[in-house]
Amino acid sequence: MASSDSGNDPDKMSKKDRREHMREVARLRREEELKRKKRNRIITQIGVVVGSLAVIALVVAIVVNTTAQNNRPGPANMQSGGISFTGAAGKIEAKTTPALKAGENPVGVKQDSAKTNVVMYVDYLCPLCNQFESANLDGLKDMVSAGTVDLQVLPISILDRVSAGTKYSTRSAAAMACVANYEPNGFLDASAALYAKQPEEGTAGHSNADLAKIIEDSGVKNANIAKCISDGDYTNFVTSFTQSALNGPLPNTDVPKVTGTPTILVDGKQYSPQQNVGWGNTQDFFKFVEQVQAQNKK
Repeated sequence: MASSDSGNDPDKMSKKDRREHMREVARLRREEELKRKKRNRIITQIGVVVGSLAVIALVVAIVVNTTAQNNRPGPANMQSGGISFTGAAGKIEAKTTPALKAGENPVGVKQDSAKTNVVMYVDYLCPLCNQFESANLDGLKDMVSAGTVDLQVLPISILDRVSAGTKYSTRSAAAMACVANYEPNGFLDASAALYAKQPEEGTAGHSNADLAKIIEDSGVKNANIAKCISDGDYTNFVTSFTQSALNGPLPNTDVPKVTGTPTILVDGKQYSPQQNVGWGNTQDFFKFVEQVQAQNKK
């Protein structure tokens, strides 16, 4: 015999039962929707918390890293912000100085009045610096090794804005600070190697690993240098010294501050190429050196 129970079949329900059934279905749907919204709200809250924790962790990491950078001592042999070279009898030696303490400002070196003192503020992304050094460094080294000239090289970073966001100027100058710290007598060879492979302005430049490789290939071999470059040990040192050079005053000269690179000083007198003569003109530069030397003898 067929059952007379209408069960949950709406077609067999009375009008009253159908209304009750629809209310129940609506209630269940509302409850399910409330549960869904609650689940989504909890998931969203968890996401916000996790995201906030990630941001906090990142900020803490940046602060810790920045603090560590700021608390690092400066490089040895760059007490003035740059490295100095002297020589005699055909040899060139870097002048050794202790490392600057964390937060200690560079101080100008006392120049030898018996010699001509050549000071170069350079940026390793600067094409004019490359032209100047490529043309004149060998001649300067000859004069240093002969004992007539003391040479000072001060790497700064004013061209980060044209290195596609990689801060190549700062990184390359910091790499050379690593060389000054660990292998000061290899500095000039490493410097020439960086110029020989100088990237174009507007490009990202070399990676830190490539900088270390270029320096090693120049004959400067010390495992500490690659780690120093990778860790960015002296990036803050370079940034701070660059600002000091741009603000001035500069030591041992009446030139108030660096306004561009290269800034070349010969016994405090600033060299600029003659009109229509570029930075790579050897004759023009050494004529200027001779003029300064002659003035000093008067």
